[in-house]
Parts: sequence; structure tokens; C-alpha cells
Amino acid sequence: MTSANPWRIQTAKTNSAQAYERLRRAIIEGEFKTGERLTEAAVAELLGVSRTPCARRSPA
Repeated sequence: MTSANPWRIQTAKTNSAQAYERLRRAIIEGEFKTGERLTEAAVAELLGVSRTPCARRSPA
């Protein structure tokens, strides 16, 4: 059985992965009204990131 190496560098999450997690948390915590339209620009401003990470996580 191998044990986890506490010295191993953890891979950083991408901006789009972090944006997804933050947006998901905001939705779960009720930051938005039911049926509220979310634009990339509004989400980007809320999360403090550019629109690119938000666009990568939005459905087509």
C-alpha cells in the first residue's frame, strides 16, 4: 500500500475550473433568482475573472 506524499506539489486548478466551482456554489447558495438569466459578463464580474473562463464553462 502506498501512502500519499505530503511534499508533492498539488496541481493548480485552471481558472475555468475555479469559475465553475464558484458559480456552482453561488447557485446552490441562492445568489441568483429562479429563472434569472446569467450573462458571461455578469458572471465574470461577480467572480472577478475575465469572460474567457466563464465562456469555457457555459453550455453551448
